[in-house]
Amino acid sequence: MYSIGEFSKINRITPRTLRHYDRIGLLKPDRGDDWTGYRSYSASQLPRIRRILELKEMGLPLNEIGRALISTDELAAILRQQEDRLRRHLDETEGRIEQVREYL
Repeated sequence: MYSIGEFSKINRITPRTLRHYDRIGLLKPDRGDDWTGYRSYSASQLPRIRRILELKEMGLPLNEIGRALISTDELAAILRQQEDRLRRHLDETEGRIEQVREYL
């Protein structure tokens, strides 16, 4: 078992982020002490937090990450949507770059 501090250091995130993930139901601690408020995480939770962080790095909002973790079909659909959003953003950015070039 890892304390919230240890688990946060392993995954390079803050304890505050882990508490937020707990509040929104994205990653509940393996154990929690109602009296002290201490949270403990297990090694079996490492793949889940790493998946969460990978999806976040891809630009997915937390509510979509939560849905993506439910099933592989949902994950695939959400990733396709994110790819479409990123392509639109890229097209818009390339258009702005072209405007800058024309202006120069």
